[in-house]
Order: sequence, then C-alpha cells, then structure tokens
Amino acid sequence: MRNRSKLLFLSSCAVPQQIKFCNALQKYFEAEFWFYESPENNKIRGKFWLTDFGNYCKILKPVLFFKSGFLSHKYWAFSLIKELKIFNPDIVMLGGFSIPSNIIAYRWAKKNGKKTIVFTERSRNQHGVLRGGGAIWRLLHWFYRDVDMVMVTAEDVVKQFRDEFRFGEAVVVSRHAADIDAYLKHPLRGKNHPILTFSPIV
Repeated sequence: MRNRSKLLFLSSCAVPQQIKFCNALQKYFEAEFWFYESPENNKIRGKFWLTDFGNYCKILKPVLFFKSGFLSHKYWAFSLIKELKIFNPDIVMLGGFSIPSNIIAYRWAKKNGKKTIVFTERSRNQHGVLRGGGAIWRLLHWFYRDVDMVMVTAEDVVKQFRDEFRFGEAVVVSRHAADIDAYLKHPLRGKNHPILTFSPIV
C-alpha cells in the first residue's frame, strides 16, 4: 500500500523552476509534471533553460499546436488519456483553463473521482485589461464548474476568479515555484552574455 498520493501537474512549457519543484515534491507526493512543449521550441528562452528532466518530468508527444485566435498557443495531446490511465493520479493540477487538453484531463479526472486544481494567472484582453465574465469565461466556468480548487498567482487576482468568473470559495492564492528568480534576474544574464546560451541549470 502506497503512503503518498499521486499528483500530476500539466503545464504548457517546461521551465527549470517547475522541474526543480517536481523533484522537491517527491517528499510529499508521487508527483509527475508533464509538459506540452519543450523550451527548445520557445525562441525567447536561452539554452540555459534546458535542464535534465530527471525521472518525474516529461514532454508529451505527439502534441498539436494551435497558433491563432482564441486557441493561440494551446495544445492537444493525442496520448493524454492513455497516459492518464497509466499513471492514474489522485490529484490532477492544470496550468491554465483554456488549453484543450487541460479540459480533457479535467473531465477525465472528474469522471474518475480525482481531485482537481487549476493554477492560473490574471486573465487579460489584448489591451492588458482584466477580463470580465464574458461568453468565453461563462463557457469555461461551465466546463470547470465542479473544480475543487483554483490557485491564482496574486492577491489582486482573487476577485476576478472568485466573483467575475464565479468560482467562489474554490479560489485561493498561490504563486509560481520561483526559488531561482534572483538567479535569472542577475545583471550578467543580459541577452548577449554567453551564460544566457551556454550555462544550463542543473
């Protein structure tokens, strides 16, 4: 009989903070982090974002990328249901509401009696203004109407998701795993400095 619950986190692009966080979580969970995209595909990231995934993180394949309109930078992982059945997590945590595969993972989790969490940032329009509860968010609320918890990244986002998007008391404040923030903000890490492209984080 296992003592730790199984935790799965689905996120868009693999970043060093999340990989380190996944390793740290092994003390408390059988945690795995699955990503839709590698930093190699993200041209704004330097090579120092590439790091050893270890035993608990992986890139899902194959993945269809949506690149325009409302589905810009969204993902559809064809093997997701098969992978979910194999790992069979007790808790499914999703990085964002509007990724098509996240919706599929959420519905799988609810159907199979799993706990569900969505981890999200502010929702803004193209002008940088916080969105209200329009048609898209009414649809997303319907998809996620039984979510167990919504983790938002800052205090000022609580009202948006609690009141505007009607997730109520399910909304709590969390933050990104960010113990390397100071490292990444060091002045030597300007875009032309060699460390940006040749120094991996391990």
